[in-house]
Amino acid sequence: MGKLNFNLAYRKPEKLSFDDDIRIHPWLIYLVEAYFIIDKGVSVAIGAELKKKRILACKNKCSNCCKTHKDIPVYPLELVGISWYVVEKISGEKRGLLKKQLMDYEKDKPCPFLIDDSCIIHPMRPIACRQFIVFNKPCGVNEDPYYTRKQDVLIP
Repeated sequence: MGKLNFNLAYRKPEKLSFDDDIRIHPWLIYLVEAYFIIDKGVSVAIGAELKKKRILACKNKCSNCCKTHKDIPVYPLELVGISWYVVEKISGEKRGLLKKQLMDYEKDKPCPFLIDDSCIIHPMRPIACRQFIVFNKPCGVNEDPYYTRKQDVLIP
């Protein structure tokens, strides 16, 4: 698994490609389609904000929201998708590290899927994570901009 080169400001949404897996797991197409629709909507919203000369604060390896947001709503299908992705797509050293983080997880710790300040399940990250976008300046340590500067948060 390579590095994530993800910058919402310049990335056109692409549908996840798990064609062989979808043949085995028909439920997966519904999640892939839902994520694509959501990603397109978020991209349009970001584009509208950029036209207003707002600056996208989110960038690869920022991960402050992954460290401060402790309660992330996750739909059952998303949970199945995350479980599938972890079992089928993550291997080697990263899988071992993820297993340790999941086993050692406590409520006040950062998201257990955060490894080296990158989301190891990024393609299957929950809708709530996909939609949490911050503008103007990066989040401070332990800052939740939804509460500290709501005007900088993309409200779906």
